[in-house]
Parts: sequence; C-alpha cells; structure tokens
Amino acid sequence: MLAGSLISPLIARFARENGIDPDGFDPDAILEAERFVPDPNRLQAVGMGLGLLDLLRHEKLTARQAVRRSEGHHRLLLGTPEEVADAIIDLWADGTVDGYTLQPPRAPDDIEEFIDKVVPILQDRGVYRSRYEERTVRERYGLPYPP
Repeated sequence: MLAGSLISPLIARFARENGIDPDGFDPDAILEAERFVPDPNRLQAVGMGLGLLDLLRHEKLTARQAVRRSEGHHRLLLGTPEEVADAIIDLWADGTVDGYTLQPPRAPDDIEEFIDKVVPILQDRGVYRSRYEERTVRERYGLPYPP
C-alpha cells in the first residue's frame, strides 16, 4: 500500500472525489466497479460518475489506469472511425453520457479527421444532424435579435 503523500495529485483527487481515503490506498489495485455507482445527489455531475462506472464495468482497471483513461472525468475514445462512432452511440443510448466534448490532442488535424470520418457515420446512423432548419443559433433557440 502507498501512503497518501506518495500518490500523485491526480490520483489523490480521484480518491477524494470518490470518497476514498488516500492514506493506505493502492493506486495499482484493480478497482471494483460497483464501488463507483454514483449517488444521484452528489455534487459532481452524475453523468461523469456513470461514465467512470461504465468504464470500470467494461475494463479491469487500477486507479492509475482509470485516471489516465478518464482524466477530468472525460472518457477517452480511441479506435477506427466506426469504433469511435459505435462508442459514442452506445454511451449515449444507454444513458452513460448526456453530451460530448471533443478534446483532440492534435488540433486542428484531429478535429478535421473527426469531422471527415466520424461525423458522416453518425449522420448515416441518424444520430447527428446533417442540416439545420435555422440559419443562426439565435433562431435555433428562439432568442431575440438585439436592436
């Protein structure tokens, strides 16, 4: 076991946010998924907690691995365009997530690749719009135009 003072700040935050005492916590022990079922009344977003739970239900990970895979509670999706699209659709359909934030490691290249390769798959599967009726964001949300 590692003392809390020897745990990296990210792992200490992970432990703290999940109600784990960092003293005596072993960041290299496999985590039990059911220990991470989020309380619907917790302060952090429940969707982020559900994302961690889903990750731990599908993969046997240590705290160190989980932090690397979901730093900041963002799920890392890697794979072919089809695999990424499948994961996006699956996580949305089962209620694990309620939205997405694209955080590419290499901008603008990864953004362009996502738009060129993943978005068309999502559009073909009917889960991402291919066009908008409204011409502006103001029109989409029914917001008035300034005088």
